[in-house]
Amino acid sequence: AGTVVLPDTFLNMELVASDEDCTKSVVISNAPGTRFSNLPHWSPDGSQIAVYGISFDLEGGALIEQGIYLADVVRGYVSDPGRPTVIAYLHLVIETLGDVLISWSGDSQRIAYVAAAPNGGGGQQGDIFVYDLISGTSVNVTNTPNSSEDHPAYSPADERIAFIRLVVVRGAYRYDIFTIPAWGGSAFQVTSKATTGKPQNRFPCFSPDGLNLSFSSGDAYGSHIYRIKADGSGKAVNLTAKRAGSFRFNVWRR
Repeated sequence: AGTVVLPDTFLNMELVASDEDCTKSVVISNAPGTRFSNLPHWSPDGSQIAVYGISFDLEGGALIEQGIYLADVVRGYVSDPGRPTVIAYLHLVIETLGDVLISWSGDSQRIAYVAAAPNGGGGQQGDIFVYDLISGTSVNVTNTPNSSEDHPAYSPADERIAFIRLVVVRGAYRYDIFTIPAWGGSAFQVTSKATTGKPQNRFPCFSPDGLNLSFSSGDAYGSHIYRIKADGSGKAVNLTAKRAGSFRFNVWRR
């Protein structure tokens, strides 16, 4: 708690645990042959890290494996028992061919992620999957042969997942945000063309109580962070309207 995990330099790609203000940090990676992505994720209970990685043979440089890895977080400084010291039991749990966004369930037992669906055109269509740590199995939650989804975000309060879907409206492509039960079922559309007037609604993130969603909305010229009720009711509120710049990723503070 109170720390964030970040990748180190591009060449080494180690994992570093740091205080929120980055005044104290420590390298916690113990896998010199693995290069990690720039989006590692703590489990909500702080006991594990999920991160996309690529493992290489240190002598020959050959690719060994790639995908989503899990690792246990070891803590135990004498002066600060809660501070992470190293990761242990780093192991591949989901084979994927490309860096993907992932999200933990609130109870730290499942991981939502995006992967190429076997029933998609040429294997290129993305679906939202959920990996269960106890059973070690994955379920295709969206399973949409003619649609592509991405950016999964697990609700910390219940078994719902928000995601984006590439949709076509009057011949124009746009991304909109949907939610779906974590076990599958009917998807509910949260945003539309009328929500912000912009065609790219992406990177959804649930509030801690699961009642609201924040997301990035914009176009090729820039984007802002909005908040909307998770059921799509009411107006979307532009949270960064008074700030200069383009905004994409967003997180809620618990």
